[in-house]
Amino acid sequence: MLINLSSGAGIAYLRYTNATSGDYWNVGMDQNGDANGYDIVCNVNSVGPNGDAIQIAPTTGIVTIYATAASTSTVTGALVLGGGLGLPGAVTSGNLNVINTASSGAANGTAQIQGMTTLNGATYTWGALPSGATTTGSALTLPAITDTVTGTNTATNFQAVYIGIPTWTDSGAGTVTNAATVWINGAPAHAGSLAITNAFALYVNAGAAQFGGTMQSIGEFGYVAGGGEGSTVSQITSKTTGVTLNNVCGEITLNNAALGGGASATFLVTDSAVHGVDWPGVWVYGNNSSTANAYEAHCTGVTAGGGSFYITVTNITGGSLSEAPIIGFAIVRASTN
Repeated sequence: MLINLSSGAGIAYLRYTNATSGDYWNVGMDQNGDANGYDIVCNVNSVGPNGDAIQIAPTTGIVTIYATAASTSTVTGALVLGGGLGLPGAVTSGNLNVINTASSGAANGTAQIQGMTTLNGATYTWGALPSGATTTGSALTLPAITDTVTGTNTATNFQAVYIGIPTWTDSGAGTVTNAATVWINGAPAHAGSLAITNAFALYVNAGAAQFGGTMQSIGEFGYVAGGGEGSTVSQITSKTTGVTLNNVCGEITLNNAALGGGASATFLVTDSAVHGVDWPGVWVYGNNSSTANAYEAHCTGVTAGGGSFYITVTNITGGSLSEAPIIGFAIVRASTN
């Protein structure tokens, strides 16, 4: 090992030299500013420009680290900090990876962002995808995680993503017409020759969704056509013959047996989707071959424990009709608690 302390031409530096390999590491202080204008220079052979590994610019204070080691853990990478890092200004990153090494505790292995934050998503080039490939693209991805709960404590709520309640205030008498904790501006749009079959502003792929407050719909609200929630069935033998249709909505084509004027017929619908406290909404379709405005239909009861319900159809004309009207229904989920 050889250590030199040298000076000359306005720069003083401390050099460590490996006597065997000849590799060296310098730390220098440029008193007058070198040709590159840096006040402090650290170099290791030829890592960066002009042999510099670390540079600090005198006028801007910008620190440049030329090491290119990738970070795959909390102890690898071009820069490793044993303690915390405070960044009062903006951060621009091509790839930000937060690695959780803690087994418990909200303050360990987490990233906290305060203030206004904009996430610019990635751009996906359709032509770059292999022909016939099925690819999922996301601008922001939260991968599936497995977290172990230790001890005997009971947690009331666990969530992968938590959004607190924002509070806005002003110094005068301002008015905000529409305020939202989460605002989705619309469904995905397409341009050029790209086609989107189904565009959703919000998509819950599976699982139950709970709304603790009031839910308001300005547009359409209901079961989407083609979503697999509904089906159809035809009644055989007579208008009192039961049918089976295990869906939350659907159509029932009645048998064309005669139904006298003012007479009613009741039949059982076996449906595993209906619960004991649900309400099956029932109506008569007018767009079929039956006489217009000739029938009434309603649910006359849900069996105890669910699993089936009754529909009663009435001929409200003065004469007998031998037709096959279509009855529609949709189950509205209800609860007693």
